[in-house]
Amino acid sequence: MAVDIASFGGRGDHVLRYVRKALYGLLSDCFQRCGIPLEKCYVEDRGDGAIVVVPAGTPESLLASSLVDWLRAGLRKHNELSSEVASIRLRVGLHSGEVHSDEHGIVGAAVNHVFRLLEASPLRAALDNSDALVALIVSDRVYQDVLKHAPDLVDPREFAQIPVKVKETSTTGWIRLPGEPTPREQPPACTGRVRPPSSFVGRQAEVEHLQGLVRGSRLVTLIGPGGTGKTRLAVETMHALIDGGDPVCADGAHFIDLAGYQAGDDLCRALLTGLQLATRSSSGPPASGPAADALVASLVKQRVLLLLDNCEQLLDDVAQVAETLLTRTTDTVLVTTSREALGIDGETTFPVGPLDVPPDHEDDLLGYPAVRLFVDRARAADPGFTLTAANGREIAGICRGLDGLPLPIELAAARVRALTPAQISALLADRFRLLACGSRTTPRHRTLEAVVDWSFHLLDEPARAAFVALAVFRGGFRLDEATELGSRLGIEPGAMVEHVVRLVDKSLLQATPGEAGAMRYRMLETLREYGMVRLEKIGLAHETAGHHAELYQDLARRLGTALHSGAQGAAISTLEREDDNLRAAFEFACRNGRHEIALRMVDALGWYLWMRGERVFGWPGLLRALDITPDQQEPLLRARALIWTCHLGAVGVTEPEARGHGEQAKEILERLGLTDGPEYTVCLFVGAFACYRDNDHTEGDKWVTHPLHRTRHEPGRRVAAGLRAQREGPRARHAGRVRAGGGHADHKHRPLPAVRRRLGRASRAALAQPYLRGHGPGHQGQM
Repeated sequence: MAVDIASFGGRGDHVLRYVRKALYGLLSDCFQRCGIPLEKCYVEDRGDGAIVVVPAGTPESLLASSLVDWLRAGLRKHNELSSEVASIRLRVGLHSGEVHSDEHGIVGAAVNHVFRLLEASPLRAALDNSDALVALIVSDRVYQDVLKHAPDLVDPREFAQIPVKVKETSTTGWIRLPGEPTPREQPPACTGRVRPPSSFVGRQAEVEHLQGLVRGSRLVTLIGPGGTGKTRLAVETMHALIDGGDPVCADGAHFIDLAGYQAGDDLCRALLTGLQLATRSSSGPPASGPAADALVASLVKQRVLLLLDNCEQLLDDVAQVAETLLTRTTDTVLVTTSREALGIDGETTFPVGPLDVPPDHEDDLLGYPAVRLFVDRARAADPGFTLTAANGREIAGICRGLDGLPLPIELAAARVRALTPAQISALLADRFRLLACGSRTTPRHRTLEAVVDWSFHLLDEPARAAFVALAVFRGGFRLDEATELGSRLGIEPGAMVEHVVRLVDKSLLQATPGEAGAMRYRMLETLREYGMVRLEKIGLAHETAGHHAELYQDLARRLGTALHSGAQGAAISTLEREDDNLRAAFEFACRNGRHEIALRMVDALGWYLWMRGERVFGWPGLLRALDITPDQQEPLLRARALIWTCHLGAVGVTEPEARGHGEQAKEILERLGLTDGPEYTVCLFVGAFACYRDNDHTEGDKWVTHPLHRTRHEPGRRVAAGLRAQREGPRARHAGRVRAGGGHADHKHRPLPAVRRRLGRASRAALAQPYLRGHGPGHQGQM
């Protein structure tokens, strides 16, 4: 048998000595009344209680009935004669089994088991929530083997079965409260929020992981931007712990939404009201004094899980309350949801990100939780909705366009009663208007815009300005790019660094490790579009996009030079990573009459566009860069761009306008008197190339035989060699086809494939030489 004094701690030393002496006197008297002299038992002190090993053959039924009843009577008398601070209430555990002794005391599985019984949360709750003076728990073995068959001593119906899940022990116990109604097993109380009626999709692995975090940490914060499903994930985790009978919430789990509170509100009193714990026990500490003390008193002996939702606007207040509960209670577990961590010792953070979305051309769409969520919510809106091969691509595109965020996906899926997936996809460009009707019970989630508004308005004015400015970036950015943009907008670099860090903390930016040890930052597309809408409203969208275009024009020119150096590989990687930003800058320049920016980007990146084998800006984009009266552009810059558009238009699918661009470039250079420069030589090369690609050998020959003796620099002579290769290559190929076609391909034409390969290499090498030596059209140095 093991006995434990409830609420033993927190008393002065003289009271502890008095209570301990009273306990041993009471044990001696009660054992004696049952005919079991205490001196014939082994008694070992355990600080706030004792363990008693009775002689073999002592009836367990006697201990569970008469002894416990005598203890109850003795406690009543003691408490009547003592002050409240010296009152005693006992938890008593009873088990049978072998024990072993040595010079240090007793040991054995039976000893461990009886103490695990005493630690069972339902036993503690039964005593705390009643007026009982003694709470008895017996092991399942004692109940099944003895008490169930001894109704003459104790009525088995006075016992209630409870789960015992403590540390490594998972078993069953039976409790009895002498003088009180028979306790009935109750599931842990769950107040504040029940499971939502809608199905839970795509987060089962996260629920399992979170349960492990909650078991190992007393403060777990789910962080992430609005609409990621933090609340739903936390609620599902809470219910999974309850359903599994987890000890962390043995005395209950409580959901409290803090969205309606403001900084400075009495949060402790609000929690007391929400928890309904202050008056739970008439024998426990009264709910008096400061609210924090009352909250601690209500939870100090409770194994309770508190789920505090929407903490971001009360970070300081919630952090203080959490720290109080962590330091002044031993078993209270806190789970919080916030768009920013609380930032206190002992906190474990769990980032909640978007759902996985399918890549392009994926066939197994239902293998991705974002698509499953869309289909599930679409069926809730329209029971006849099905995923088909016809609408699957559109649905996948919707999920990608919404970044895999659960709330926007749910709002979009709710539209299937009125719109097809194709129509929804087409309308996503104005997503804040499209997704403008959500939960009627959660105002912040009624519209997509309201979700982002909530985060935006928690920022101070400087942070808001930084947020909307950073929205101009497409596909992400590095810190140096953010500070450069900030400088152009009048934001001091150090301040921009601080803003970026804070926006990451507040889940408005995502940070991922990039190349060369530098972080790369990205806004979810929904947040980025919100920022752009805000920029429009304050009239800064055009100015900010202009600075962004200038920034990437400068980046293109720097990297264009690096392409002709040993840093070519790194430059290509950077250009590929910045593809979205480069396209956005180019498009802005073309749309807003900033053609000089567009032309400089074509000039700088022409070599890159050619190497990639694709037109990053697209042929229509290249034409738009040139779509302005020639005399409104710097002539040499226009000529350089025309050289590249001539060449790019002749690569792959031949564009009819390409040859004309070469003619225009040639005319400009001749008018400027630059016929002995590298641009003119390259112009002749690409002009000839375009003609030969068109199978116009006569015109190509005119370009090749143009007087080249005026080209005195070495790169020009190398290109001249390439021009001669251009001239001879098509003739050789043509001759080979004629001879082969006529059935007269003689010996000297048999190695034609090898000749063709050599000629092709010579042509490419000739074009490359001016760039490798810093003399090509895209080179920014000396001409």
